[in-house]
Amino acid sequence: MRCSSCSTSFARALSPLEFPPLLPFFYLGLDLYDFTPLQGKGTGSFGKRRNKTHTLCVRCGRRSFHLQKSRCGSCGYPAARIRKCKQLYLGITELSICIDINLCSGLDLWAFGHNWSVKAIRRKTTGTGRMRYLRHVPRRFKNNFREGTEAAPRKKAAAAN
Repeated sequence: MRCSSCSTSFARALSPLEFPPLLPFFYLGLDLYDFTPLQGKGTGSFGKRRNKTHTLCVRCGRRSFHLQKSRCGSCGYPAARIRKCKQLYLGITELSICIDINLCSGLDLWAFGHNWSVKAIRRKTTGTGRMRYLRHVPRRFKNNFREGTEAAPRKKAAAAN
């Protein structure tokens, strides 16, 4: 049965014959209709939500650490490698197939796995963290990855001595 004004579902109407035969229904403080709403996914069910499935992650600080799985949905903790988007490059053959079938315009060469947004990739990509190893690689590449040598004296320092 549904309410005429708000279309909420209710249990069926009870007739006076269905009540206990000892006392009439008005002595029990009951109405003719039993207005107990049936449980849906909307407003009425939000009052029953009191258990937490996720808590704060110790590595990324977001409320994404699943308590039963013991894994963070955002960074992948306790895995050593941080969870982030994988970029998949569409090769020439796949691109030509796309153009032939008219599925895409052919301008999007990069496809991102897991349907992640561009903003999510931008937040977690290389360069947003400390880059403890990678920030020194361009300088080492310029010097041909030399190790164990001493720097040659500069001209001004040599002329002063």
